[in-house]
Amino acid sequence: MRTFLGFVVAIFSAIGLVSLAEAINIDVAEVQKGAAYVDGGKAAPNATITWEGANVTKANRNGGFSFFGVVPRIVWEH
Repeated sequence: MRTFLGFVVAIFSAIGLVSLAEAINIDVAEVQKGAAYVDGGKAAPNATITWEGANVTKANRNGGFSFFGVVPRIVWEH
C-alpha cells in the first residue's frame, strides 16, 4: 500500500510540473508485476516522455503514450 501511495504521489508530482495549458491525461497508472504501468494521452505530438529523470518513451503523433517503469521507492520515517 505504501509503495502504491508513493507511486501515486510521484505521478501527481510529475503532472504538477506541467502547466495546465499543457496538461497531459493519465488514463491508467497502476502497478503490474512490480512495475509501474502508465498509459495516457494529450501529450505534445512526438514528445519525449520522462520518468524519474530518464526518457522512457515517445508520444505518438496523436499525443498517446504508454510505458512501464520502476516504482519509486519511498522511505517512511517514524
